Amino acid sequence: MNHEFGPVSPCAVPAAGAVLTLAPGDWRYHDGTRTLTIRVAGVRKDISQWYGGKWVWIEGHQVERPGQMPPGHPMQILIRCAAIPPASLAVTTLR
Repeated sequence: MNHEFGPVSPCAVPAAGAVLTLAPGDWRYHDGTRTLTIRVAGVRKDISQWYGGKWVWIEGHQVERPGQMPPGHPMQILIRCAAIPPASLAVTTLR
């Protein structure tokens, strides 16, 4: 990755509370080889700027079944911005 021009804000940021279903390859963690459903709790603004605008770090909870309460396993994962559905986007971007 080329950081010659400095940090770049992600081109898409999910809204807190959004539930995302991510295909393998659309997310990175210790095991990004399966489909993952996660409820977004927040965005890691401090490190999201270092992925060329194409990836964003989120904090959230894995959802194993619809309507699951309390939240499932807490996770911090890197997700591909292109995998965020338009209906799940935050109104503002990171700056």
